[in-house]
Amino acid sequence: MLSLRRPCLLVTCCTAALLALSGDASAQCPPPVPGPDQDGDGHASIADGGADCDDLDCTRYPGAPEVCDLDGHDEDCDPTTVGSTDADQDGYIPTYCCNGDHCPGRDCDDFDASVHPHTAEVCNGVDDNCDGDVDEGLPVVFYADSDGDGYGSAAAPVSACGIAPGLSALATDCDDADPVVVPMAMFCDGSRDGVVVCGADGSYYETTCAVRQQCVEQPTGVGICVPRTLRLGLPF
Repeated sequence: MLSLRRPCLLVTCCTAALLALSGDASAQCPPPVPGPDQDGDGHASIADGGADCDDLDCTRYPGAPEVCDLDGHDEDCDPTTVGSTDADQDGYIPTYCCNGDHCPGRDCDDFDASVHPHTAEVCNGVDDNCDGDVDEGLPVVFYADSDGDGYGSAAAPVSACGIAPGLSALATDCDDADPVVVPMAMFCDGSRDGVVVCGADGSYYETTCAVRQQCVEQPTGVGICVPRTLRLGLPF
């Protein structure tokens, strides 16, 4: 390979690779000069028998340190390299390391070593395995428990990573606006022995008290079946 090295000027090719990390390093190159090495990086252009892929950019030449960048600047004239940035030291380069359209990095968060393509997805609101999905297959279905009685409404499912206040794992509340109404709670229907029960499946059903029993409403609003007695003034 033809090499035409010459002394670097102040803030030129000697520091341009470092300047590339924070902006357009090519702007720091000396003015081009006629000849086979116009940018003064020590490498002749391809047109002049060398291997410099951009003889007007002193930060681009064979063997230059490739820098991880989003703009795809090819420092080393090798389109297959993208730099070796791995800020979190998890063994994976970040997705923003590109060389032109070549972006092989797969680490979607290079500041968190627990996030990379081969980690296990956990339920935390984060794309842990960098596949573009968050908490895939992990949230559990709970149910809104508006009245705080420990039973939720089947009509209000909520996907969450874990139980939280206002949620229940049980979807069997017949009335989620009334904390008195829970599965198997019984209520008098206004007749002598008729009752309405909140079933174990979260739906109401009607039935009656046993023979010679009466439904009596309690202070909480629920009903209980009690034997009819003369003391209650009820006929047998």
